[in-house]
Amino acid sequence: MYKPAELTIPFMHIQHYNISFHNMELLIPFSLLFTFACILLALFNTLNRSNSKILPPGPWKLPLLGNIHQFFGPLPHQTLTNLANQHGPLMHLQLGEKPHIIVSSADIAKEIMKTHDAIFANRPHLLASKSFAYDSSDIAFSSYGKAWRQLKKICISELLNAKHVQSLRHIREEEVSKLVSHVYANEGSIINLTTKEIESVTIAIIARAANGTKCKDQEAFVSTMEQMLVLLGGFSIADFYPSIKVLPLLTYVQE
Repeated sequence: MYKPAELTIPFMHIQHYNISFHNMELLIPFSLLFTFACILLALFNTLNRSNSKILPPGPWKLPLLGNIHQFFGPLPHQTLTNLANQHGPLMHLQLGEKPHIIVSSADIAKEIMKTHDAIFANRPHLLASKSFAYDSSDIAFSSYGKAWRQLKKICISELLNAKHVQSLRHIREEEVSKLVSHVYANEGSIINLTTKEIESVTIAIIARAANGTKCKDQEAFVSTMEQMLVLLGGFSIADFYPSIKVLPLLTYVQE
């Protein structure tokens, strides 16, 4: 005959499991409701940003995505050309949460880059620039202000002055001479000078100028720079949804 205490143990386990399953059943609708509320909030924020400003014309937008779906192809520059032909030289695109103004007119670009350059001087805060450029604090990606003006002053007076540029002349001559020798050695064959060869020479000159001389890790340095340029020029979903803080942890840029 079993003791009463032994009979109560399985009953307690069954009761505990029933409570756990009951809690899980309660959590599922709350989780779905929370997810739905987040989607509605993001949609409301996107629509509110778009409706609160007078924006140039642009293509129709999907909720949450905006116009991201129109750039799924391998040639985004052709997509921009086709859209500009339809909507004009000043066009509005909504990429996720971020509005973008696309300029395809030389006259309008001159107004932005020269006449009103101080108004448009700030740089976008990209995930790649935060990872590669000291949290977007270098001269290429830092916001316009006192710190950027100081960086520009140092760059002009120390790096781009005539004496320093002339001191690096031998590096440029050596690297260009290597390119000419490579072309001569492959006489009769097809050589792509528009991308790989010219880009390799440019990066090699930058690497030697930065290091002062050739180093054993120059090839690794050049390879890293090439990968960095690809990431800086590409699309990152985290840049389009800055309010979702978990996205940067899930992207390949962080890796």
